[in-house]
Amino acid sequence: MRARDSGMLKTFWSLLRSPVPPTERADLLLALVILFLFFLQVATGILLAFFYQPSPVTVADSVQLIMRDVDWGWVVRGLHHWSAHAILVLCGFQVLRILYLGTWRGRASSSWNLGLLVLLCAILLSYTGELLVWDQSAFWRITRALEQVESAPIVGTWVAHVLRGGEEVSATTLSRVFSVHSLLLPWVLWVLVVFEGWFFAQRLRVAKEARS
Repeated sequence: MRARDSGMLKTFWSLLRSPVPPTERADLLLALVILFLFFLQVATGILLAFFYQPSPVTVADSVQLIMRDVDWGWVVRGLHHWSAHAILVLCGFQVLRILYLGTWRGRASSSWNLGLLVLLCAILLSYTGELLVWDQSAFWRITRALEQVESAPIVGTWVAHVLRGGEEVSATTLSRVFSVHSLLLPWVLWVLVVFEGWFFAQRLRVAKEARS
């Protein structure tokens, strides 16, 4: 069986071959821009990870190395930083646009819920990325954030302990923040984006059937 004849891949293949209704073109364009920025984040993040050292002793030197000594390192870091903010702005704009148009009800509710999760994941990616500079500001930000997490009922204490890596913020905390930022959240965001694309493809299929 060919890949395009099964499940989700068949839906995406049909989407690529079908004309996009005018009412859906703005959503498609916005989704493609966000997807491009996501891949830019992955590519620049991989390049930065070659030189970044998640240790309180060496983190400042590794950031300075990227900015001053690595060829085009400052450009790569700038692209990584500003593309993250661009994703936040575009996701926030899309949420406000859907609220304004009122298209979050009914059949679009699943896509709406996934969109909110994408926005939340993008916020967490941006927040954990800012912490990786591990200066005094980042240290106290993560300390206060974990205190807020710890105050949550039932699982708050356990989650804060896992993220902190002990009773106090330490080198282990930085290592875990780096792991969450570079390994966990990008995969979560990718899965959400894939499902968001699948729901969008379903909307286009329904619109196509309605016109025929």
